[in-house]
Amino acid sequence: MHIITFNRSLIRVNEIPELVNGVVAIVGKHDPLALGLEPIYNLLVDSQSQLGLLSRSNTSHPLTSSISKNRVRRNELGKAIVIQLRAVEIANVSVQRKSVLKLKPLILNHLVNIDTHNSKKSDGNASIFLAELDQSEELRQAASTIGIDSIIDEMKGIQNLLETEVTLRLGDQTKLRIIREKELKKCTLKLIANLMKAIELQMFTSEVDFTLVVAELNQFLVPYKALSRGRITKNTNAAIKKETIASSTTTTATAL
Repeated sequence: MHIITFNRSLIRVNEIPELVNGVVAIVGKHDPLALGLEPIYNLLVDSQSQLGLLSRSNTSHPLTSSISKNRVRRNELGKAIVIQLRAVEIANVSVQRKSVLKLKPLILNHLVNIDTHNSKKSDGNASIFLAELDQSEELRQAASTIGIDSIIDEMKGIQNLLETEVTLRLGDQTKLRIIREKELKKCTLKLIANLMKAIELQMFTSEVDFTLVVAELNQFLVPYKALSRGRITKNTNAAIKKETIASSTTTTATAL
């Protein structure tokens, strides 16, 4: 009796936890020590604690501190604009009344309590507020009339920097996650392969009966073998289709 084999490299990262947990559970209930598998089995058990790292990073990004400081400053400027609007509204200077009426809905909708929202919402509100101003000469003139244009200019500079920093951090985190996933996948699948080899070796060198554990492992691994075959077929068909299209394009070009 042999353990089912399949192309483990075709197993996707999100499928690894279930694969590892299943193998660990099956071998674990048959006493790995008695089977002579304890050292390699324990390594696979230890890898289970690492599977949770697939979707998160353990370290803070270098830009995180700057992003937090810029958000605080941006929000302070947003609150300053709200305060200035209310002060001008209370003063009720005739030449500023129309400007207040034009700006009030925009400011109240996007800047009031900007520091109490979650970061995504406050970033979005600030971005919309500044975009509306950029698109309207009338609003920019009104902002100048009530004396908030310099505040808006500083806010715009900080918002642009903030958006750049957030984009850079997201890109770096995505790259890091991909690298971590590849490394963890490679190591985990290697541990599973080593455990399977150890089981087959013990089957021929040990007096312990491995019939039941191998049968249970095979039953568990059947879906993974089918999954692997399906992906091989899909990849092969895709390659053939691509080659056919390329060949057809070349033929057509030659004919012309």
